[in-house]
Amino acid sequence: INSIGDDNCRPAYKDALRAALAAHEGELCEDCKRRMNDNPLRVLDCKHEDPSLLESLPKSADYLCTDCEDHFHRLLSTLDALKIPYRLNHRLVRGLDYYTKTVFEVISEDLGAQNALLGGGRYDYLVRHLGGPATPAVGWGLGLERLTSVLTARYPELTGSLAIPLAYIVHSETATAVAFELRRTLAGAGWVLDLDMRQDGFGKQLARASKRGARMALILGEDEIAAGTCAVKDLTSGSQLTVALADVAACLASAVQK
Repeated sequence: INSIGDDNCRPAYKDALRAALAAHEGELCEDCKRRMNDNPLRVLDCKHEDPSLLESLPKSADYLCTDCEDHFHRLLSTLDALKIPYRLNHRLVRGLDYYTKTVFEVISEDLGAQNALLGGGRYDYLVRHLGGPATPAVGWGLGLERLTSVLTARYPELTGSLAIPLAYIVHSETATAVAFELRRTLAGAGWVLDLDMRQDGFGKQLARASKRGARMALILGEDEIAAGTCAVKDLTSGSQLTVALADVAACLASAVQK
């Protein structure tokens, strides 16, 4: 994972990168000599350059503006809270102008040298570049064959069908970290569930839960977070009860047995 900043701070980083590359122009491949002026970030992911040279170049993290730096620190803190392992890679970049701030790759230990499953980042400028309004976005590309290979090896019981979730997690923005942790815990115990990412009001989220066919909704708002609880709503009967977060799995198990 890395951050390449935005239009406020990336120009200064590109200038620093061009200046550093100019001192080594004679050592660069022909493609990078061209990229050096047009798109210097692409030099950082060139497979033909000396790794020690690339490591010596300026790092985007040292040029982030306050907003981009705060955003990156919040993201890393969220990953830490969710216990998702990551590695900072200052050479991880994207050369397309619609990328902003976060860039990432997901890799697997099951794939050998060609270990990248997917790569992408924030696309905050993409819609604007296409003539639309400023729209926050994220996107990625993935290798389906690689992903299928890893999933088949690790989870042979998968059928390939999209399972209807037993439970659908509905949450407020302030409950995001707890919602992710609850999903991780329940999924790790074998429960099939969805987590709503739009955060546009509980009513709309509950409507999407019903549309997905979920049997239960797990509701996390500010009151629940403060109390360490979760509201569990039966979407068929409409009944609702509040349980401790540690008891949600048992509550789901009880619902399945009824």
